[in-house]
Amino acid sequence: MSGNLTDIDDAALQAIKNGIGDAHKASLKQVIQLSFSLENLPNLDTFSKTDAFIILYEMKKQGTRPIKMRLGRTECIYDNLNPHFVTSFNVDFYFEEQQTFLIEAYDMDNADCPENLGAQEYIGNYEFQLHQVVTSRDQTLVSPLVNPARKNNGILKITGEEQKLADNQTVLLKMKGDMKQSGPLFFIIWKQLSPSKYKPVFKSEI
Repeated sequence: MSGNLTDIDDAALQAIKNGIGDAHKASLKQVIQLSFSLENLPNLDTFSKTDAFIILYEMKKQGTRPIKMRLGRTECIYDNLNPHFVTSFNVDFYFEEQQTFLIEAYDMDNADCPENLGAQEYIGNYEFQLHQVVTSRDQTLVSPLVNPARKNNGILKITGEEQKLADNQTVLLKMKGDMKQSGPLFFIIWKQLSPSKYKPVFKSEI
């Protein structure tokens, strides 16, 4: 009988320890929204400008072997050497852990096969630690893209924004104007992060 009680006590104690550990880890977690922009890209298209998009990976380890876990990709912005991407990514930031991410930037050469990266032109990459973004001025990390095959690959800007609990408020925007410009039209909504800093959060359909 005493042996059974000891087993139950040990199991209960271990469950409490696990719960405390999980609660401690959760208290050190913060959700960060990452958004991206590129500047001064090389012009990789002959009759137009670069059509850039970005893929975000988280670097993990499988035993001693590093692996890339794809988190997603941005939209492709056509004919623009200074694109600001609307697509953003929420990631968990753990204060006591080292979290490594990788950015790969491409020029869309074959829109019929967007998922075939071999059919696109590689611009460059950048590997970073999440804490570098969080601790950067204005939570914006700036770095050149890396590609040994080319000297100028453009500048990458990574902006982090802490995400708080949603209050489920809905804002209805109504827009109207006199659009006399010929050709395809669209609009972009920008969010103000600071008095002189904005990021795009929505792009309408053309």
